[in-house]
Amino acid sequence: MTAKVLISVLFSTISFATLSQESQSIVTAIESGGTIKIHQPAALDSLLRTRPEASAHSTEIDTAAAGVSEQSSQHSRSGYRVQIFEDNNPLTARRQAEAYNARMHNEFPQIRSYISFNSPYWRVKAGDFRNRAEAEAVLAELRQAFPSLAAYMRIVRDKINIFD
Repeated sequence: MTAKVLISVLFSTISFATLSQESQSIVTAIESGGTIKIHQPAALDSLLRTRPEASAHSTEIDTAAAGVSEQSSQHSRSGYRVQIFEDNNPLTARRQAEAYNARMHNEFPQIRSYISFNSPYWRVKAGDFRNRAEAEAVLAELRQAFPSLAAYMRIVRDKINIFD
C-alpha cells in the first residue's frame, strides 16, 4: 500500500516539475522577443491594395442610383418615417415588400421609400420627416393611396437621411 502511495507521489512530483519547466520556457520564449512571419498569397495582397478604391466607387454608384447629386452631402439624425408594410412570412414577405416599395416609388416619386430586413420582419418605410406633423400629413395621403394597408400604416421613429 505504501509503495503505491510512494509511486503516485513520485509521478505527481515529476509531472508537476515538467509542467512548470514547460510553462517557464514558454514565458521565457515570449518575453525574449522574436519575429513573426506572415505568409499570404499575392492575390490577397493585390485585393487589399485595390479595396479602398472599389468601396469609394460603390459609394458613388449608390448615391447616384438614389438620385442624389454628387455635390450634395447626406447626414442622418433622429426623425420620423411612415411604415407602410411589415410582414414576417418567409415565403412572401420579401416579394411583397419589393412590390409595395416599387408602387410607392411610382405613385409618390417625391417621397423616398426604404426596404429593411430585421429578422424575421421585412418593412417598407417612407419619408425622412424631421417632425411628427410632417409625417402625419403624408400618412393621411398614403392611407388614401393604399386603402388595403391603411389599417397597418403607422408613424415610427427612425434614423432619417438629411440631404443638404
